[in-house]
Amino acid sequence: MSTSSKGSRLAWYVRRLASMSPPEVAHRFIERGKQFADSRTNWSWDRFKFEGAIAPLPGLRVEDCAKNLTEIIERDARNTLNGDIGFLSAQWPKPAQREWWRTDLWSLDPASGKHWPGRGERASKSAYRHAEGFGDVKFVWEINRLQFLMPLAVAAHRDQDRALAADIADVIDGWMEFNPPYDGVNWTNGIEFATRVIVGLFANTLIADLAPPSFAPRLRQFLAAHVWMLARYPSLFSSANNHRIAELAALCVAYTCAPELPGATRRAHEAHELESEVLKQFHADGVGAEQSPTYAAYSLEWLALAAMCAEASGEAHSATYKACLRDAARHLRWMMDDAGRTPAICDDDEGRVVALGPRCDYPYPAAICATISRWLNDGESAPPPQAPTLFVAFTSSAAPAAIAPKGQRTFADGGYSVWRIPTAHGDAMFAIDHAPLGFLSIAAHGHADALAVWLHIGDEPIIIDAGTFLYHTHNDARDRFRGTLAHNTLCLDGQNQSRIAGPFNWSQHAKTQLRTPAPNFSAEHDGYFASHGVKHVRSVQVDGARLIVVDSLEGTLAAPTSWSAGYTFHQDANVEFYADAALVTAPSGARVRVSMQFDQPCRAELVTVEVSPGFGKLAAAQRLVASGETADARAVLTTTIEIL
Repeated sequence: MSTSSKGSRLAWYVRRLASMSPPEVAHRFIERGKQFADSRTNWSWDRFKFEGAIAPLPGLRVEDCAKNLTEIIERDARNTLNGDIGFLSAQWPKPAQREWWRTDLWSLDPASGKHWPGRGERASKSAYRHAEGFGDVKFVWEINRLQFLMPLAVAAHRDQDRALAADIADVIDGWMEFNPPYDGVNWTNGIEFATRVIVGLFANTLIADLAPPSFAPRLRQFLAAHVWMLARYPSLFSSANNHRIAELAALCVAYTCAPELPGATRRAHEAHELESEVLKQFHADGVGAEQSPTYAAYSLEWLALAAMCAEASGEAHSATYKACLRDAARHLRWMMDDAGRTPAICDDDEGRVVALGPRCDYPYPAAICATISRWLNDGESAPPPQAPTLFVAFTSSAAPAAIAPKGQRTFADGGYSVWRIPTAHGDAMFAIDHAPLGFLSIAAHGHADALAVWLHIGDEPIIIDAGTFLYHTHNDARDRFRGTLAHNTLCLDGQNQSRIAGPFNWSQHAKTQLRTPAPNFSAEHDGYFASHGVKHVRSVQVDGARLIVVDSLEGTLAAPTSWSAGYTFHQDANVEFYADAALVTAPSGARVRVSMQFDQPCRAELVTVEVSPGFGKLAAAQRLVASGETADARAVLTTTIEIL
């Protein structure tokens, strides 16, 4: 490890410790002690055995899986099996042999061609956060989630294809051969263990009667090792975000399917903790505490999966639990456009639980809401019509009559206000963020986007977020995409509203406060109060298809201060610039004029910026930016957004 890498690793630990409470520090020291002891143990798959059968996933309607397996999904999964391997934005080199799963490809970094630590190096010693010369570790984690086996298992069951079932069993066996318990980068993260547990149980449900005799005992070892690790190293304290939900849900489902698993007597305890996590990780109005619509959907998928499996096995979750899921789905429905897309707010790593395939792109929150609305018979959470997914096979209920949101609504607890405006091209969805930075002390997946806005018209995004790009590499880009200048809000002196302290850590959180809910909306944040002595106040007035956004500073400036505010337009839109205005035309023909008015020296310009339309992807987009300088607190900019 280079000197610079050691220095960045030490700095990361210092900042991370600063975000911890004394009980968490004690917990981390105990955890490190366990890791040290475990690293000196000679683990092998043979240490993990239990007697008893593994039951099918409760409630999974196998016949519906086959109906929902589209030709594209099946083709992509079969291509992966045959060596055409692509996940997220990465493409792996073509393997030299068909049984690539019997090679060390499991540790191959597709960006650099190097191998992450694997067999022979303890996972607890892996420094993947600070590795130099690699691509993002999420790419190698993605293939190691084994989710491409889910569509293949459906196809094998549908066709009663023993050869395909044997390949699925062999892939799992090959993965086990090259990833012995707790060695390498693929054993570093609990959410990865949880995902593989569901893959194993899903595959077992569909191919247990078709696979070779060796499949059952190997799967028992596979599950036992993963469940042991999940139970031994829980994500707690400042790490207890969507990771904790995934861990608990996977344990509950595993213990239900395999009650002879070591630790299964704790199932009631895990289910109780899952109930409490719902109340912690979703605000009372349904907004996900992590502030990302896709992470809210990801947590919802885990929570609904655990609940539907429990219900099918005769152990239903509480009415409060179900009401929380219903309200979360309703909030997501308010944020959807006519195609079911939600704005790309905060982080999105494109994680799924019951996955469709390595290249299947679809409106994920809408797909989850489609299943939840069926399960709970709730028309208010029913999204616009969606293609079916494998997840919907966990409920037999028909789709309820959809009740589309109309008018405006303020989610005061979670921090979003949304206007739904009828237009000639469908409903316009305009939203503004007055939410907390994120969840818990580190706000891991939050962005410095207080008072930012987004606009979709019909089924097309118009005013957009810059996206996520990458997590564990290119830290400068990670910081840039999370920073205030990348969002549709006001920035002072080029500084972020909240202070970045690491790729998933913030040391200073801008605090927002709702002043007046919609329709006469006004809110503030204090992210610049300590540094500049002022608060940013943003008001929104809606008059038919005209939205007027006013940015003001309140307080006392110590010195003249530069400011800027911008609006980023979707990369597929055509943008024409006229003096202080931009005319934006979407591919459908929907048009929006964004004009800026100011009463002090200022300039407006159209600039080209980078946006990330998917994890690891970049595209060029146009951004209308106004900038100037002010010596006193005042209204600095009025922006009129007209839907033409």
